[in-house]
Amino acid sequence: MVYLGLDGPGGLQRKVRVTAFLYSTSARGHIVEGMFARLQRGDSVQAFPVWIHQSASGDVVRGGGLCVTSNGIALDHIFLSPADGTRYRFLPGDYVIELFASVVGDRRPQRLQRVELSVSQEQAERIGSDAEFDILFDWSPEARTFAASIHEARKADKPEKPLLVELQGKPDYLRDRP
Repeated sequence: MVYLGLDGPGGLQRKVRVTAFLYSTSARGHIVEGMFARLQRGDSVQAFPVWIHQSASGDVVRGGGLCVTSNGIALDHIFLSPADGTRYRFLPGDYVIELFASVVGDRRPQRLQRVELSVSQEQAERIGSDAEFDILFDWSPEARTFAASIHEARKADKPEKPLLVELQGKPDYLRDRP
């Protein structure tokens, strides 16, 4: 899943929220020092350098690093626009989101994922003025594309269940379901 929207009181910062499964092909794993997202629309490029994720203990962490093993780990990652007065606007059009990780021992950040999305005029207007809503993009495996819809942001930012997903067996929030 991918979310685009506003964050914080008054929706001053823009956010990109991604649910991602990270894994290492190395038996020893890798240590991620930091992550960031880059959003491109046409010739416009905006970095989202503030990284927030959930720690293994369930605490929400701003930065903090992450150990990624060969077993993998599924987490929600929230990337915020810089708090330097930059006023990025989500406009209608086609977007490319790239996720990068700074890995211990590597000189340059590694690009982990590249995702292409499209934002309609109506969606851009809705999230551009209201911090209560995000655009939610769900992956459709059959269509091999993302389908967009407007989503209540406050519910997305405060899930009833932990963001951390177990990797063996069913996750806790699915155990009661058939």
